[in-house]
Amino acid sequence: MLRCVPQESEMMKTVGKLIDLVPGHVWQAGRYVLAGLLNTFIGYAVFWMLNQWLGMHIALANALCYAVALTVSYYLNRFFVFRGASGGRTVILFLASVAIAFGLNQAVLLALYYTTSLHEGLVQLFGMATYTIALYLLNKFWVFRVTPSEQGDQPAGAGARSGSSTK
Repeated sequence: MLRCVPQESEMMKTVGKLIDLVPGHVWQAGRYVLAGLLNTFIGYAVFWMLNQWLGMHIALANALCYAVALTVSYYLNRFFVFRGASGGRTVILFLASVAIAFGLNQAVLLALYYTTSLHEGLVQLFGMATYTIALYLLNKFWVFRVTPSEQGDQPAGAGARSGSSTK
């Protein structure tokens, strides 16, 4: 019997080889985007429930939403995106990186607002992009960086798929 479709095991091997061709940092950036989308959804859902269902004032609901989103963001980045360093040190570095990224966000926002005629909504998008990229880089290279000694602790086959990359 002539088979036109490769056997499933051959297909899986081929898919596995193709996946291994994608650099680890691409998988990591993809996980970062997914984590960001999930975190945004969770944060907004918390805000909506507090404000709309419980009647909480918008400012208090927003503050609590940010507290929840910041916590969720830390854990998603620690366990899902970067899978790197852990412990109390990373919490402090993560909070510092959020503050730095927010400062950059504000700088871009205000610089564009006062020096261009761009619409405020577009200015905000530039600020958000700055925050997102800055936070990713700070998390990758500062907060959750994997040291050479920790790379040896990675499980077998964790290279490209775990997001750890060789330099």
